[in-house]
Amino acid sequence: MERNHQKVLLDLANGSGFLFQLRVEDEIKGIRSGCTWELVLHEHHWRTQDGGEGYIDILAGYGKIRLVVECKKASGQDWLFLVPRTASPSNHRVRALQAIDEPNVGARVKWREFIVQPTSEEAAFCAVQGQDPKGQPMIERLADSLLPAMEAVALEELAIAGAPAKKQDRVYIPVVVTAATIHVARFDAMTVDLSTGEISQADLTTKEVPLVRFRKGLASTLKPEGKPVALIEANKEKERTILVIQARHLTRVLSAWTIQPPFGEEW
Repeated sequence: MERNHQKVLLDLANGSGFLFQLRVEDEIKGIRSGCTWELVLHEHHWRTQDGGEGYIDILAGYGKIRLVVECKKASGQDWLFLVPRTASPSNHRVRALQAIDEPNVGARVKWREFIVQPTSEEAAFCAVQGQDPKGQPMIERLADSLLPAMEAVALEELAIAGAPAKKQDRVYIPVVVTAATIHVARFDAMTVDLSTGEISQADLTTKEVPLVRFRKGLASTLKPEGKPVALIEANKEKERTILVIQARHLTRVLSAWTIQPPFGEEW
């Protein structure tokens, strides 16, 4: 009976996802090459002005850089990111959140482009094993809490800092770390059969990857800085990037990490 009870407790611990989160924390703290990463905090409660709330799994970073990390165990699953064959296989762009507070100017928080290494494929669609085809896609569902959480903690950190004597500048990047296997599938849309909506095995090229940029119009609590003059401009303004990292490759990705503003700008 005692052995059975221990098995129940073991299954309870393994099924919670908390062990995976704690292991990811230790992996970040153990990185010894590249940037000096540190665990800033974990299980941080956040609340938006409209009443949304929850917990950030991990906030990690160095200097002005903050990674807001959602841990999604999903072990044994395959996540398949769909990429048109004509798309670039090596993207360095990331649309992330910048929070700035300057004397005599004030605080402002905005989404903007950055150049981040290492490069990866970029995708707007992700198919997940076992996902309800009629429900909201999983990555988008994660974004519904991850992105408002990041915006809330950026505003909270600015408020805690108070009126600065010199410019305060931080950049927040949303990250999903998973034990699932990440695949990229490249295809030519013209080979999709319009009568079935499907593609043949011969027309699909897949590979396993350590990292992918998931980019599309996603949830936000922030209002755009200006009024868009066209729908295509409004759609682009809503774009966000979530970095999806396979947990076994987390150290490799963060050890190779660099980030800078585009167009030769200074920080």
